[in-house]
Amino acid sequence: PLQRRTKQKFFVREAETELGALQFDSQAKANSIRADVARLVSGIERARAQLALTEKIILPQSRASLNSSIASYEVGKAEFLEVLDAQATLFRLETDHARLLSDFATGLAELKRVTGVEVIR
Repeated sequence: PLQRRTKQKFFVREAETELGALQFDSQAKANSIRADVARLVSGIERARAQLALTEKIILPQSRASLNSSIASYEVGKAEFLEVLDAQATLFRLETDHARLLSDFATGLAELKRVTGVEVIR
């Protein structure tokens, strides 16, 4: 009987130790998921703000600049190189905009994968 009790205490301590390790692992996983969610939300918000700025201010200004360059060239007040430069700038900004959209969509998809919840409908 005495040996049996000692053996049982050993198994209880072993189970308690294993339970503590599992709880620690569980908490570490939860912290990791929280950190991932915070990182993803931050990236999504940054991309959203940059998209809004690009769509509302930067692209319209660049289009207006191109149109102005074209009009100036047509009346002989600007060089063709200025038109090409304005067109190249607009193309670069549109490419950057497409990249921002891609980053935004990727962030949303990753956040959905991590949380299992549709973020935007």
